[in-house]
Amino acid sequence: MSVRTASGPLVLGLTLLVACSGQTDFTPGIAHPAASASDGHVLNEGDTLHNYNDINVALPSGWQARVSGDCLTPPGIDASRGEGTDSGCPAGALRIRMDAAEGGYIDREGRRLDDADGWWRPDTRCSSSGGTRTLPASARSAERDTFTVVSGERVEAGEWVLTCPDGSEMRTRIWYVPEADVEFGVSAMASDVSRDEYERVVRSLDLSRYVD
Repeated sequence: MSVRTASGPLVLGLTLLVACSGQTDFTPGIAHPAASASDGHVLNEGDTLHNYNDINVALPSGWQARVSGDCLTPPGIDASRGEGTDSGCPAGALRIRMDAAEGGYIDREGRRLDDADGWWRPDTRCSSSGGTRTLPASARSAERDTFTVVSGERVEAGEWVLTCPDGSEMRTRIWYVPEADVEFGVSAMASDVSRDEYERVVRSLDLSRYVD
């Protein structure tokens, strides 16, 4: 599968704009990789653009795209913690999954996000100090939300609190775009990365090239 990156002139132009002002407002537009949500996206100094197979997002300063470009890692997340997982993506990273419903992870409308077991994904596991990875002992739904990204697609989001066999808890969250059958998910949200920062990436989503 090929992975394309945002064009050099566009990135350069955005870099110059940000350097001059510190912040740059981008309003929604066709295939605009820095646009986000209904009110546009503010690209802060240090933010970068990322294009994964025509799925465009803006990454906050310090975030990196790893593996094949579908693993978006916040600063401070140990990339080696993805070793031994099916995807090679650390649990605290934001993973892009194309064809999620087609692959059997979710239904086409995202209704499974209302289910107690809607969190299940192959890499969502509890980790112990010994390096073993086990299924949570229990899970409870914590939140359900919906919003629209700049290119007009609806996002359905769900979050769960998972209790591990040792009694520790972790939060897992999934954002699903029914129209594009694209999912963003974080197996175990990092304690030092706010949900808003994870969601900032999703809200910067522009699928206008991807869904055509």
